[in-house]
This record gives sequence, C-alpha cells and structure tokens, in this order.
Amino acid sequence: MARKFLYVLIALIILLLIGILLLGPQLRVANAYAAKKSCSCIYISKRPLSSVKEQDLSFFPLNILKLRNDSKRKKVVSSFFGLFKAKAQYKEGLGCSIIHGKDDYGIRFITERPTAKYLSDSLPWPYGKSEVKHSLTGVGFNQLEKGFNMAFDKEGEWKKKTRALLVVHKDSLVMEQYSKGFDKNTPILGWSMTKSITNALIGILVKQGKLRLEDNQLFDTWKKDDRKNITLDNLLGMSSGISWEEEYSSISDATKTLFLEEDAVKYVSELELEYDPGSYWEYSSGTTNLLSGIIRNQFEQLIQYQAFPYLELFNKIGMDSAQLECDESGNYILSSFGYATLRDWAKLGILYLNKGLWKDMEILDEDYIDYSISPAPACENGIYGAQIWLNTDHNSFRDAPEDLFYFSGYQGQYVCIIPSKDLVIVRMGLSNDEEFDFNPILAELLKAFPTNNNF
Repeated sequence: MARKFLYVLIALIILLLIGILLLGPQLRVANAYAAKKSCSCIYISKRPLSSVKEQDLSFFPLNILKLRNDSKRKKVVSSFFGLFKAKAQYKEGLGCSIIHGKDDYGIRFITERPTAKYLSDSLPWPYGKSEVKHSLTGVGFNQLEKGFNMAFDKEGEWKKKTRALLVVHKDSLVMEQYSKGFDKNTPILGWSMTKSITNALIGILVKQGKLRLEDNQLFDTWKKDDRKNITLDNLLGMSSGISWEEEYSSISDATKTLFLEEDAVKYVSELELEYDPGSYWEYSSGTTNLLSGIIRNQFEQLIQYQAFPYLELFNKIGMDSAQLECDESGNYILSSFGYATLRDWAKLGILYLNKGLWKDMEILDEDYIDYSISPAPACENGIYGAQIWLNTDHNSFRDAPEDLFYFSGYQGQYVCIIPSKDLVIVRMGLSNDEEFDFNPILAELLKAFPTNNNF
C-alpha cells in the first residue's frame, strides 16, 4: 500500500513538473507583466502595491504570483513559487523597464528631465497654471451628470471599473470625476493610446523636415530585401506587411516584444515580410515600436532621443505628468507604455481637436492632422487612420457622430475627439472589452452639447 502511494506521489510530481515546464513561457510573461505593472503603478502613479494587487492583478494567473517591492532600489520582483522570476526597475525619467538578467545596457536618463516652460501663470487650464474656470453656457449639466452616473459603479460595485472620466468643451474643462484612489494628479497607463503619441512625434519630425511619409529603406537590415519598400506611411497606417501576431493570451510576437525581449525594435525589425507593403491592413504593436526605432535613428545621441518627446511635445502643451517608458536597451515602447494624468491625456486630444495648434503655437501641421484622421488606404472598413482610430460609418460608436476620432487602449482607455461638438472626452478604466460598452455612455454625454454649426 505504501509503495503504491509512493508511485502515485511520484507520478503526480512528474506531472506537476511537466505542467510547470510547459507553462514556463506563459509564466515568464505573467511574471514580467506583474512586475512591470506593479513597478509603474507604485513609482509613477504613486499607488500602494496592495491596491495594484487588488485591482490590476486580481485575475488568474496574476493573482497567484508573489510580488516583492524593494522600495530602496525602486525595484519589483515577481515569481511563481520562486520560479520564472521577473524584475522591473524604475529609473528616474524613464519609468519602469523589465530587466532580463543583468542590467548590462546601463540605460539612464543622462541629464535632468526637461521641464515645462510654456504654460502661462495667469491663464486657466489647459493653456495655463491657474485654476480651471467654468464659463460655458448652453451645456446640459443635468444630462451630463446622467452620463457620468452611467459610467461609474455604484457604491460597493466593481463592474464598469471606470477610474476617471472627463469632458472638455470649447477648450474648457466642464466636468471630471474619479473613482477611489485616483485624482487629477494620478498618472494612468494609456496602453495603446500611446500609439497616438507616436503619431504626434512622427508628425513633429515631418514638420521639421527630418522625415517624409514616402520615406523607405527605413532600417539598414531591410535594404537587401523587399522590406526596403516599406514606407513611413505604411507603418503609420498599419500596412507594413511584416508578419505579426497581436495576441495576448499566448506567447506571441506582441507578448515577446513587450515582456520578453531586451530590444523591442531589433526583434520586430528582424521579422519577415508576409504581404506586399501597403496591400494588407493588420493591427500591430510591433509596427509602432518600429516607428520608435525610426525616431531614435534621427538623433546622434541617446539623450537627444530621450528628451525629444518632452522638449517638442509634452512641455509645449503642458503634459507635465507624461511618462514614456523604455525597454532595457533604451527604446521607448511607444505601442503601449505611456502614462499621464486624465487632464494631460485630454490636452493631447485638444491639440488634435484644434488641428495641431496649441493656442497660437503650431505643434503639428494641419495637413498632417487631416492625413492622420483619414482612413488608411489598406484599411477596408475605414476605421483606422495613422495610429488613430476613426468612427467611419459609425463602426466604432454607433450613436456618436461619424467625425469622431479617438485614441484607444486596452481595458477601455479612450480619448474621443468630436469636432462637430467641439468636444474631447477622456475615459480611463480597467474594463474587459467584452464586459464594457462605452457607446451608450458616450451617447448620453453627447446629448448635453449642441452641435458646432461652424464645423
């Protein structure tokens, strides 16, 4: 009897070991995700680890991982019963990066991060530092409150998982609301809304004459094969033709790039061509990180690349809270890792609503904005422009105007820009796509505002 029990025990141990080995790659990704998310929430958003575990990491298998925050070294380590450890390190000016093995790249923000110089002390938000002023007429505030009530959970519930909601009309902040643990000073991860920051950075380089939309031969390793025909326009419009798998429930190109690779740009730039450039539309976070590499290649020194988003975009429009995060080799992960407060995400929307103008300063050319919010040629249903989503034929939001365009991120992050209503609406949350529908909330909010007859 004892021998039989021993055999069964050995068999169970063997099966357990086989299971762990088979799940090893997934557990590596899970630990990297948990370490990275925790690190960023603690050191950028200033949230306690207990809150991160309770909300952001509450689902399997993340909720069985062990997390350790080293506050002295600003480092978070995640493991599965001591196995498949992952480490995320916070670096001043660069946010949190997943460190694979030794931190042998030695990437640091070499100088003090550039700070804002453009905001007026006397003007109200968004163009200045003085208090927000509400001086609008014709707004249905009762209707607006109805939309806000629809967006947030009632006391004791956690279904809609809206963390923050804000409405801007005619450059004036009309209403904002936050869930417990968040306020106007809390930077929140935009996930793929960071792609739209990428659009702005490319647009600035185009305006400066450093890049052209028709540029090709974008990487040295592409010059000897058909990848040399990929243009900047193809990349912006998600039609590079490069083989890519945007899947997050398994080991894929996307999970490798974000969580397993030391150099995201190098990994994606080495992928093969699957379709002729410009012939096939495919949503790809890899494409956006290629754009990050192209931006980096415009500068001789790393510090110039590091400072560029702050000097040329964030500082000029007062996005003081904005934080882009990089991989271990120093590439900004422009597909996914951008943090900002709700109000600062709104400022980016205001810039696009006003066709690239920030008060009297032109940040982006109007022609580039028009290009960015026009359907990419390879996108058959017309729902995507240049790193920006569109509401063509009301495909995205059936009850919203067709001229709406928006930045969108995982778990229900939205910056919606509606020119015909002179509106910017920002929603941040933690919702699963299949559980949360922003359309009815958006429809209620829109009822509070008249149509812009000058549009």
